[in-house]
Order: sequence, then C-alpha cells, then structure tokens
Amino acid sequence: MAFLGFFFAFVTSKMMGVDIQQLTQNLAGVNYIFWGMAIGSFFIIPNAYSYLLVIGLTPVLFLFYTGIENLISGIDLASYTLSFSLLSILVLFILRQRSLNRFFIFPYIQYYNPEKTVYKNVNYMQRFGQEMLFKLQLPFLDQWTVSQGYDGTITHLGAWGKALDFVITDDEGSNCFGRCAQKEDFYCYNKPVLAPADGYVYMISNITDDNEINSVNTKKNWGNTIVINHLNGLFTQISHLKKDSFKVRVGDYVTKGTVVAACGNSGRSPEPHIHFQVQLTPEIGAVTHPYPIGYFFEKTKDRPILHIGETPKENSTIFNVPLSGLSFDAFDAKPGKMLNVKYNGDDFLWQIATDAYNKTYIRCEKSKSTAYIENDGTMFYFTDFVGKKSSPLYFFYRSCFKLLLSNEKEIPIKDSMPLTKEHPLGTKWFQDFLAPFVILTRVKYQSQLTDVDNVHYPEKVVYHTYTRISSLIFRQHKKETSVRVLKNRIEINSQKQELCIDWV
Repeated sequence: MAFLGFFFAFVTSKMMGVDIQQLTQNLAGVNYIFWGMAIGSFFIIPNAYSYLLVIGLTPVLFLFYTGIENLISGIDLASYTLSFSLLSILVLFILRQRSLNRFFIFPYIQYYNPEKTVYKNVNYMQRFGQEMLFKLQLPFLDQWTVSQGYDGTITHLGAWGKALDFVITDDEGSNCFGRCAQKEDFYCYNKPVLAPADGYVYMISNITDDNEINSVNTKKNWGNTIVINHLNGLFTQISHLKKDSFKVRVGDYVTKGTVVAACGNSGRSPEPHIHFQVQLTPEIGAVTHPYPIGYFFEKTKDRPILHIGETPKENSTIFNVPLSGLSFDAFDAKPGKMLNVKYNGDDFLWQIATDAYNKTYIRCEKSKSTAYIENDGTMFYFTDFVGKKSSPLYFFYRSCFKLLLSNEKEIPIKDSMPLTKEHPLGTKWFQDFLAPFVILTRVKYQSQLTDVDNVHYPEKVVYHTYTRISSLIFRQHKKETSVRVLKNRIEINSQKQELCIDWV
C-alpha cells in the first residue's frame, strides 16, 4: 500500500507535467506513503475496494498538497504531511456517515497488523456474520411438531406470515387419541409453555374461554396471550393459551425456560396448539418479524439433526437441545475463577476475567497469552486468541474451539479457525500478500461427543476434536485431540501434548 500510494503519485505528477522532484521535497512523498497505508490497510480492512480507493483518490491528494503549498508559500512554511491528514480525515468522516458497510469496512478491533486484521475479520464473518446475538429457544418441553410454518396457507398470511404453530404428535403423526372430540384428547392440551428467552412480561390477556373442538372465536382472535419484552427491541408473543393457566404476572422478570402458562384452545383455534411469533412492537397481534431459533434438534429416523440459527420447517418434529450439566459446569467461565493447569509436566495458573467490553477471557501470565471465550448455555466456543502458539492456552483454544454442551452423541460441530497461528509452512508470505483479495488456506475444526457414561447423570464425557489445514497447494493431515470432561477436571490429549485443568 505504501508503494501503491507513492507510485500513483508519481504517475499523477507525470500526467500533469509536474517536476517529479517535488515528491522528495519537504517530505512531500511521505503524504502518499502514509495515505496508502492509512486508508488502504489501517483505518479500513484491506480489500480490493480499499486498494481502488487509494488509487482513485491519490490524484485528489496530489491536488490537496499542491493547493496547500501554493497557499502557504508566501509565509515560508512547508505543509509536510498536512494534506495527507486532511484528506484522510475527510474520507473517514464521509465513510462513517454510511448506513451500510459493504465495501469499506472499519476494523472492530485494531490489531496493528493488516494481515492479521484481514484474517480475523474473514473468520468473524464466517462464524458470526449471519448470527443473531440474541438466541431464542423453543417455547416448550420435549418434542413438538410444526403444524404451520412461516407463510402458512391457513392463518399465517401477509404481514402476519412469519409465525409458527406447534402441536404434539405420536409416531403415526396424529395429534390426538381416541375420538379426538374433546380438548383433553389432544396431546398438547394443558402442556407447559416456556419463556423463549430472558425478559419482562409486558402484557397478558386472560379473558377468553377455551373453544370446543372445531369451534373458533374470531372476535377474540388471539385468545389468551402473553407478550414478553426481551429488552433489545425484540418481543415474543405466545397465543391460544389455556385460560387461568398463567404462572406469571405483568412486570415479572422471567428467565429462559421459565414456565409461563399452559397450551390451550382459545381464540381462533379449532384444535389445541400454541402460536409463536417474534415482533418489534409490544401490542398483541403486532406484525410478525422473521427471527430464527438459536439452537434446536430435528427428529429423524437416525440421530437428530442440529440446527443453529434457523427457522423450523413445517411438519418437522423438533425439540430443544438437552443440556449436559457436567459439560456446562466444566466450561462455565465465571469471572474470578482460577484454573490450575499442568501442561507437559509444567505448572500454570490461569485466571478468568472480563475486559472493558464485558468480554470474558482466560489469562495465562506465565505464557503471556489470552483467549476470549463464550458459553451461551448450549455451546462453548472461543472468539479470539492473543499470544504464542506454543503456549498451553493455545492448545486448549485449538482443542476446544467449539463444543456442544449436550449429552447427545455423534453430533458433528463444525467451525473455521483464523489463519493467524495456523499457516502451513512456506505459504505464509504468499497468503499474506494475497489476503486482501483471496484466502487460499482454510483451517477447519470439528468436534463431537463420542462417549458419555450416563446420559442423565454423567460423570465422564469424551469429545473427539480435530483441525485440518488445507489450501490449493498444500494439504496437511488433521490434528486429532481427545477432550475428557470429569467432575472439576478437564483432560486433553493429542499425540505428545497433554493438558490437565483443575479449578478451585
């Protein structure tokens, strides 16, 4: 970028017939060098568009410098790098007024290394670019079936189309038993309904009697309903609930999974079911807003399929991810927690803390390394690492990069790791040079639970994880790791590396 800035300043001076020796007088050439570095690879994440911006605006910088020099020539002052500073500030100010950051992206964290900034940003977009920060869960226990999905043909129409209806079905696909003539004959009737996420109960309607089967109440369309305010601009509405079944009151704070009411058959509901929707305003019956469920399993003939950040499909049978208490406690990163670590015979002490942005991290003073972590209740994963690749904390980072905190076996969890530490030998300089345009090397990560001694009350679970590095010109064998979780201990083994973590 430094070269491009100076080179196109040279081209501009030749095209305008200006003496090129002016590029070396009073540090004039430094304007173009700094301009290329600042706009092309520091304040903006390096990409093809940042290169074009530097090239396209270099003639403007040339005019800035020439104009400023002429203005102050009579007072025997030199502008030095003033023109670079003025144009850079002007360009950054204009870019900050945008509502969409599509072509020119500002780095969220400045790593003071343009290649590292590219790799971190690419990895972040691969992992979290489409992820919703606020994760909802399904509003029920056990397995339910989506009887009507988004844009359903019955009642999910127009502006109210992004909603879901749920019922319970048996192995034959029926949602009731016997003659199905009464509410009580339906499997889902009177079953508990849960809060899909933390929030405050904003509104409750509890004035509608349950309908008889195949009879609907169109005057009180939504029936008995609860609206929960999740405090980040999102509201959820659950309707057709059983009258007088509410376990909470308006103003109550509820946590994810709290029982709030029971499934009923009130309102425009010919058969018992629950209606669920996300909305951006708090009134009952507001326009729906498409929003995915954080994690859920879909039932199949073999093992269940894990869905992350998706909307359940109509006629699919789904359920929330069952939590493994042992795994959750092992990877529950509470600030202030101390970890006693033994790595290949050496002792280390790790501390869990939070930074100014409320991000949780593990710090190893002995190896001067830091790893940033998340535990959202269903998944444990790392978001960043700073330090040496030879540190035990990096071994922990690479081995447990992303783990599903459930006792469900053989569910593959896949992810991508950044290239900052995992460059194949002999390719780093070549990939660094091409990083703004194309990433040729990929670091793939996968983990899955392979062993659990007791599904309901486990005392030992074992994960198998591996990383695989591949590129157009190089393929490396995968690095396999065994992660064994015990009560108050995590044991990690990979070839000649052994890590044991105990917490106080």
